[in-house]
Amino acid sequence: MANNGKGLSTLGKAGQRSAHRQNTGRFARAGQYGLILFLFIGALFLLVISVGPGVVKLFKHGMPAFLQAVKSGHPPVWIFFTLISGLMFWLGFLLLQKSEAKPASPAGPTPKPSSSNRVQDISFQVASPLGIINPVAEHACISDMVVDFFHKHEWIFEKSEDSTAFLSEIRGTNGVFQCIAQVDEPDGVTFFVVLGSKIPIAKVPKIIEFLNRVNYQLYAGNFEMDCRDGEIRYKDTIDARGGVLTSLMLEVMFFRNLFTMDEYVPSIMSVAYTEMTPVQAFMQMAKSREG
Repeated sequence: MANNGKGLSTLGKAGQRSAHRQNTGRFARAGQYGLILFLFIGALFLLVISVGPGVVKLFKHGMPAFLQAVKSGHPPVWIFFTLISGLMFWLGFLLLQKSEAKPASPAGPTPKPSSSNRVQDISFQVASPLGIINPVAEHACISDMVVDFFHKHEWIFEKSEDSTAFLSEIRGTNGVFQCIAQVDEPDGVTFFVVLGSKIPIAKVPKIIEFLNRVNYQLYAGNFEMDCRDGEIRYKDTIDARGGVLTSLMLEVMFFRNLFTMDEYVPSIMSVAYTEMTPVQAFMQMAKSREG
């Protein structure tokens, strides 16, 4: 298969940049706890300085005098402070419940497994994998959407005999890639970008280490390698069950996979055909991104 040249060759080395974790969540969470503490302390302060003496006066003058003041429309001032204090306690309690219900911020360190953790029973799911997920919306034929994508970008492609796989060959900035869109109608689609060059078997362990380092910081998709023949590919999947699959979602995934593969080819080749170590290649890649 040949491509007419319109494809990744015009995209350059822009590449898909991995998302970086943010620390804003923990600051917002600290501010929320500060507000809760202020409400509780303020409510307690009002109780001590106003409500306490008011209750003493109530017992001193008796309930009839208190009821007479309320009926006359001039209740003691400490009654208002009681209401305000109760309102502050209530708001603080609501905020505390809301805060505890939030998941921990992803910016924090990865939690270590506890010895008290128990294995969740998923036997009911094993009996019928994913059978509990029911589609809630119809979407267009995925195969037609894939064909429309290839036509839109004028990519020459071939279909498999059962029309579930669509193949095209794209020349990028750093290599030639075989692109395979594997359709699982009507559930979703998987897009593979296969590197044309295979890795020498002797360098497979080093490439595995390098790809593992890369996969750890990717936010979508992953690199894979067949250790038997050194073939490398990049893979991502969209599962459309329970939702609506759009042409934009397909386009984003297809180009993201192409960008990512094309961006990492030079580093992969350096590890495979030079004395550069996986760590050196990874660090060099990180520095080039910062630059």
